[in-house]
Amino acid sequence: MAYRYEQVAADLRRLISTGALASGARLPAERDLASQYRIGTPTLRRALEALRLDGLIERRHGVGTFVLAAPRRIEYVSSRHWPAQESGARSYTCDGREISVAFVSSRELTADEELATRMGVEKGTPLVEFVYHCQRCGDAAPHAIVHSYQPYDTEATDSPEPMGEGAPREDKAGSWLVQTGVELDHFQEHLSTRMPSESEAITLGVSAGVSLLVIKRKSIDVHGQVVEVADLVMAGDRVTAVYTTPLDGVQRPG
Repeated sequence: MAYRYEQVAADLRRLISTGALASGARLPAERDLASQYRIGTPTLRRALEALRLDGLIERRHGVGTFVLAAPRRIEYVSSRHWPAQESGARSYTCDGREISVAFVSSRELTADEELATRMGVEKGTPLVEFVYHCQRCGDAAPHAIVHSYQPYDTEATDSPEPMGEGAPREDKAGSWLVQTGVELDHFQEHLSTRMPSESEAITLGVSAGVSLLVIKRKSIDVHGQVVEVADLVMAGDRVTAVYTTPLDGVQRPG
């Protein structure tokens, strides 16, 4: 259950996002807000501090607390953007602002029961995990954490060489599949929401009251085989998921 200050912060966040508290608006005095929410001043100040850290308000000494202009939300579109196909960070543009996809780490592991079920392989199958952070230029923290899992056949001649203990592989998640001749056909994505863990809140720079968008994705090749699964964890205060569904049987011009 959320703390009372988190509930208050969530309600103020809602008022700001719906425009009930417009950009530039001055918030009521702390005493009045505390009375409105039936909380003490220390609890209210924790709620306001959470909003300040989210970049939603600014507190001007001796003047008051004001709503800031909300930054344009980042749209996650249901299509594939492979991270870099060569080592190092990758970037692309969204609404005129650069978004970097930075390689964080990689490791070898074996599939647990959940990963084995998602990938359609036996438990204990060798896998490799790649971790990335996505961050918009000018933002103080990443808006997404990506964990990508791919089969790792240590016997195959076209598999990358083992990474070795303490020797993370460079950023080659996308090029790995390309090098092995995989032809991707489609993706399946399951969208849900949840509250962040402590480490996720720190990495994404969100308060404990901000929900996360969580996408569990499967990449499926032309033979119907799952060749990669990924977990995308995104800050719900900065990201909107956008899906377009073509309708069968509809004739389109041209």
